[in-house]
Amino acid sequence: MSIATKQRISHHVLEDPASGQVIDAGVGSCVQLVFRRRLGASRWHVAERPSYLVPIEDDGHVFSFLVFGSEELTTAEGTLRLVRQRSGRPDSAEVRCLTLTVAGPVGP
Repeated sequence: MSIATKQRISHHVLEDPASGQVIDAGVGSCVQLVFRRRLGASRWHVAERPSYLVPIEDDGHVFSFLVFGSEELTTAEGTLRLVRQRSGRPDSAEVRCLTLTVAGPVGP
């Protein structure tokens, strides 16, 4: 007889996150960042991300990631750095650095 288990996937949605914000996410969860659209052609892009954060959507305003880990992972902390380059003004960029704390699987 096999026993089926259900694991609930948590979704973390942050709208226009501030620099320095901390995101606590578990392995297997989804993290989504939503930035307001502004006038002009400026777009956000990911400049740095932890290796356990796998991108699944990137349109310049909305970013979605899956959080991965291994059985050995108990906790991890990494920096997610996003940069918005303003069109026509290459010397003026806005940077948001977020800290992502990941808790690994609990129990067997």
